[in-house]
Amino acid sequence: MSVCAHCAMPIEEGAKVMESPCCDLKFHSQCGILKLCEANYHSAVVYCNCGSVLYQHPQHHSHTDEEIEASVTQVMAKEGVPAEVKAIKKKKTAARKALTGYKRMLAVKKREFKVNVENHMEALKIAKQNAINEVKNSAEYKEYRKCVTGANMMEHAFIKKHAIHRYVAYTIFGERSWFKRMRMPLRYIRYTFRIRL
Repeated sequence: MSVCAHCAMPIEEGAKVMESPCCDLKFHSQCGILKLCEANYHSAVVYCNCGSVLYQHPQHHSHTDEEIEASVTQVMAKEGVPAEVKAIKKKKTAARKALTGYKRMLAVKKREFKVNVENHMEALKIAKQNAINEVKNSAEYKEYRKCVTGANMMEHAFIKKHAIHRYVAYTIFGERSWFKRMRMPLRYIRYTFRIRL
Protein backbone atom coordinates (compact mmCIF):
# COMPACT_ATOMS: atom_id res chain seq x y z
CA MET A 1 0.00 0.00 0.00
CA SER A 2 1.36 3.43 -0.99
CA VAL A 3 1.72 6.33 1.42
CA CYS A 4 0.75 9.90 0.52
CA ALA A 5 3.88 12.08 0.24
CA HIS A 6 1.95 15.08 1.62
CA CYS A 7 -0.04 13.85 4.62
CA ALA A 8 1.89 10.58 5.21
CA MET A 9 -1.37 8.61 5.46
CA PRO A 10 -1.91 5.34 3.55
CA ILE A 11 -3.53 5.54 0.12
CA GLU A 12 -6.40 3.08 0.10
CA GLU A 13 -6.91 0.69 -2.79
CA GLY A 14 -9.05 2.31 -5.50
CA ALA A 15 -8.61 5.85 -4.14
CA LYS A 16 -7.94 8.68 -6.58
CA VAL A 17 -4.20 9.29 -6.79
CA MET A 18 -1.88 11.95 -8.19
CA GLU A 19 1.59 10.81 -9.20
CA SER A 20 4.66 13.00 -9.45
CA PRO A 21 6.00 13.10 -13.03
CA CYS A 22 9.64 13.21 -11.89
CA CYS A 23 9.78 10.46 -9.26
CA ASP A 24 7.70 7.66 -7.72
CA LEU A 25 5.93 9.83 -5.13
CA LYS A 26 2.16 9.49 -4.89
CA PHE A 27 -0.44 11.78 -3.31
CA HIS A 28 -4.09 11.54 -2.42
CA SER A 29 -5.71 13.60 -5.20
CA GLN A 30 -6.96 16.12 -2.63
CA CYS A 31 -3.53 16.34 -0.96
CA GLY A 32 -1.82 16.79 -4.33
CA ILE A 33 -4.14 19.63 -5.31
CA LEU A 34 -3.67 21.23 -1.89
CA LYS A 35 0.13 20.98 -2.15
CA LEU A 36 0.18 22.54 -5.63
CA CYS A 37 -2.20 25.36 -4.69
CA GLU A 38 -0.37 26.24 -1.47
CA ALA A 39 3.05 26.12 -3.14
CA ASN A 40 1.91 28.21 -6.12
CA TYR A 41 0.32 30.78 -3.79
CA HIS A 42 3.64 31.38 -2.03
CA SER A 43 6.02 31.07 -4.97
CA ALA A 44 6.11 31.28 -8.76
CA VAL A 45 8.00 27.97 -8.78
CA VAL A 46 6.49 24.72 -7.41
CA TYR A 47 8.98 22.03 -6.40
CA CYS A 48 8.40 18.32 -5.91
CA ASN A 49 9.53 16.69 -2.64
CA CYS A 50 12.50 15.28 -4.57
CA GLY A 51 13.60 18.80 -5.58
CA SER A 52 12.49 18.78 -9.23
CA VAL A 53 10.49 21.70 -10.62
CA LEU A 54 6.83 20.72 -11.12
CA TYR A 55 5.61 24.11 -12.33
CA GLN A 56 7.14 27.47 -13.10
CA HIS A 57 5.11 30.58 -13.84
CA PRO A 58 5.79 31.74 -17.43
CA GLN A 59 6.84 35.20 -16.28
CA HIS A 60 9.24 33.86 -13.64
CA HIS A 61 12.81 33.31 -14.77
CA SER A 62 16.00 33.23 -12.75
CA HIS A 63 18.55 35.25 -14.72
CA THR A 64 22.26 34.76 -14.21
CA ASP A 65 24.59 37.75 -13.80
CA GLU A 66 26.03 37.06 -17.26
CA GLU A 67 22.55 37.08 -18.86
CA ILE A 68 21.66 40.36 -17.15
CA GLU A 69 24.97 41.96 -18.19
CA ALA A 70 24.48 40.81 -21.79
CA SER A 71 20.94 42.26 -21.85
CA VAL A 72 22.17 45.60 -20.44
CA THR A 73 24.92 45.79 -23.05
CA GLN A 74 22.47 44.99 -25.84
CA VAL A 75 19.94 47.63 -24.74
CA MET A 76 22.54 50.33 -24.11
CA ALA A 77 24.04 49.78 -27.59
CA LYS A 78 20.79 50.93 -29.24
CA GLU A 79 20.72 54.41 -30.74
CA GLY A 80 19.38 57.08 -28.37
CA VAL A 81 19.18 54.77 -25.36
CA PRO A 82 22.04 56.39 -23.35
CA ALA A 83 20.32 59.79 -23.66
CA GLU A 84 16.97 58.26 -22.54
CA VAL A 85 18.65 56.58 -19.56
CA LYS A 86 20.38 59.84 -18.61
CA ALA A 87 17.07 61.76 -18.72
CA ILE A 88 15.34 59.11 -16.57
CA LYS A 89 18.18 59.12 -14.00
CA LYS A 90 18.05 62.92 -13.87
CA LYS A 91 14.30 62.79 -13.18
CA LYS A 92 14.83 60.13 -10.47
CA THR A 93 17.49 62.32 -8.81
CA ALA A 94 15.06 65.24 -8.80
CA ALA A 95 12.41 62.97 -7.26
CA ARG A 96 14.80 61.92 -4.46
CA LYS A 97 15.57 65.56 -3.68
CA ALA A 98 11.86 66.45 -3.69
CA LEU A 99 11.20 63.52 -1.35
CA THR A 100 13.36 65.11 1.36
CA GLY A 101 11.18 68.25 1.48
CA TYR A 102 8.01 66.17 1.21
CA LYS A 103 8.99 64.00 4.21
CA ARG A 104 9.88 67.08 6.25
CA MET A 105 6.45 68.62 5.56
CA LEU A 106 4.71 65.30 6.39
CA ALA A 107 6.53 65.11 9.74
CA VAL A 108 5.24 68.59 10.67
CA LYS A 109 1.69 67.75 9.62
CA LYS A 110 1.83 64.44 11.50
CA ARG A 111 2.77 66.23 14.74
CA GLU A 112 -0.06 68.75 14.23
CA PHE A 113 -2.52 65.94 13.47
CA LYS A 114 -1.56 63.98 16.60
CA VAL A 115 -2.06 67.05 18.80
CA ASN A 116 -5.47 67.76 17.23
CA VAL A 117 -6.84 64.21 17.53
CA GLU A 118 -5.18 63.04 20.75
CA ASN A 119 -8.18 63.81 22.99
CA HIS A 120 -10.61 62.33 20.48
CA MET A 121 -8.52 59.16 20.16
CA GLU A 122 -8.47 58.69 23.91
CA ALA A 123 -12.27 59.05 24.02
CA LEU A 124 -12.63 56.51 21.18
CA LYS A 125 -10.37 54.01 22.97
CA ILE A 126 -12.39 54.34 26.18
CA ALA A 127 -15.70 53.93 24.30
CA LYS A 128 -14.32 50.88 22.46
CA GLN A 129 -13.08 49.24 25.66
CA ASN A 130 -16.41 49.88 27.42
CA ALA A 131 -18.31 48.27 24.54
CA ILE A 132 -15.97 45.25 24.53
CA ASN A 133 -16.33 44.81 28.30
CA GLU A 134 -20.13 44.86 27.95
CA VAL A 135 -19.95 42.21 25.22
CA LYS A 136 -17.64 39.98 27.28
CA ASN A 137 -20.01 40.19 30.24
CA SER A 138 -23.06 39.30 28.14
CA ALA A 139 -24.78 35.91 28.37
CA GLU A 140 -24.61 35.52 24.58
CA TYR A 141 -20.80 35.88 24.51
CA LYS A 142 -20.33 33.45 27.39
CA GLU A 143 -22.65 30.89 25.79
CA TYR A 144 -20.91 31.12 22.40
CA ARG A 145 -17.43 30.90 23.96
CA LYS A 146 -18.52 27.87 26.00
CA CYS A 147 -19.88 26.09 22.90
CA VAL A 148 -16.82 26.85 20.74
CA THR A 149 -14.37 25.81 23.46
CA GLY A 150 -16.32 22.61 24.11
CA ALA A 151 -16.46 21.69 20.42
CA ASN A 152 -12.73 22.30 19.94
CA MET A 153 -11.82 20.24 23.01
CA MET A 154 -14.01 17.35 21.85
CA GLU A 155 -12.51 17.48 18.35
CA HIS A 156 -8.92 17.46 19.70
CA ALA A 157 -9.78 14.54 21.97
CA PHE A 158 -11.32 12.69 18.99
CA ILE A 159 -8.17 13.24 16.87
CA LYS A 160 -5.94 12.02 19.72
CA LYS A 161 -8.13 9.04 20.56
CA HIS A 162 -8.28 7.75 16.97
CA ALA A 163 -4.70 8.83 16.11
CA ILE A 164 -5.78 10.51 12.88
CA HIS A 165 -4.09 13.24 10.89
CA ARG A 166 -5.62 16.71 10.91
CA TYR A 167 -6.43 16.41 7.18
CA VAL A 168 -8.61 13.41 7.98
CA ALA A 169 -10.33 15.44 10.70
CA TYR A 170 -10.88 18.27 8.20
CA THR A 171 -12.67 15.83 5.92
CA ILE A 172 -14.81 14.37 8.71
CA PHE A 173 -15.81 17.66 10.33
CA GLY A 174 -15.82 19.78 7.17
CA GLU A 175 -13.72 22.73 8.30
CA ARG A 176 -10.08 23.70 8.38
CA SER A 177 -8.17 25.22 11.29
CA TRP A 178 -8.12 28.69 9.72
CA PHE A 179 -11.93 28.60 9.51
CA LYS A 180 -12.14 27.67 13.19
CA ARG A 181 -9.85 30.59 14.04
CA MET A 182 -12.15 32.88 12.04
CA ARG A 183 -15.07 31.86 14.27
CA MET A 184 -13.34 32.43 17.62
CA PRO A 185 -15.33 34.76 19.94
CA LEU A 186 -12.51 37.28 20.41
CA ARG A 187 -11.99 37.57 16.64
CA TYR A 188 -15.59 38.71 16.22
CA ILE A 189 -15.04 41.35 18.92
CA ARG A 190 -11.79 42.51 17.32
CA TYR A 191 -13.37 42.95 13.89
CA THR A 192 -16.68 44.34 15.13
CA PHE A 193 -15.03 47.18 17.02
CA ARG A 194 -12.32 48.08 14.51
CA ILE A 195 -11.90 51.83 14.15
CA ARG A 196 -11.15 53.01 10.63
CA LEU A 197 -10.50 56.60 9.70
